[in-house]
Amino acid sequence: MVIPQISGKLLNTQCKYPKALVTCVSYGTGSECLLLYLGEFGSSAQISAGRVVWKHAKALTKIIDVPKALKAWTYKQFDEAVFCQMYGYSDLEEFWDRNNPLRDVDDISVPLLFISSEDDPLHSNKHIPLDLFKYYPNFFMLMPKYGGHGGFLDDIAALSWADRVVIDYLEAILEFTMKGYTINYNKSPARSTI
Repeated sequence: MVIPQISGKLLNTQCKYPKALVTCVSYGTGSECLLLYLGEFGSSAQISAGRVVWKHAKALTKIIDVPKALKAWTYKQFDEAVFCQMYGYSDLEEFWDRNNPLRDVDDISVPLLFISSEDDPLHSNKHIPLDLFKYYPNFFMLMPKYGGHGGFLDDIAALSWADRVVIDYLEAILEFTMKGYTINYNKSPARSTI
């Protein structure tokens, strides 16, 4: 259900701005949606990253049981209360068969920067497939010791340093891509693409 939404928004953007290079940033669950989209569309995906934003709970009350979701104590309970109900899956197994963000990881052809801290209380490092960053030359991992779950603050009043890093990263990737550099990964030459 998410893939057609992303595709539609990208098509609309491409029609409005046909010469624009589209870059996006994803956070949290949006990152899973991004990986699904990029894996499914491979080199024909017209972006380097994506962001999916949830609407407020009030907008969701017609679709899901918000009180049940808020009472969830585990990811499994939350996913059952929200995602299975929202997208019409009978159970989590069916949901994850269709929505595993790494299902088509071999087809992702754009550079991706992943940021996750070692002290993230929601996503333990043992659940991060770190081997991906050894075997996929377009995948880059930045894993600071501290940052919590997406905090990455220099101090309480500061903006997230991760946002600054992402902008620097995207600027570098776009500059690299626009110059059309070629990289040899000891297998076959790969032209930089976005």
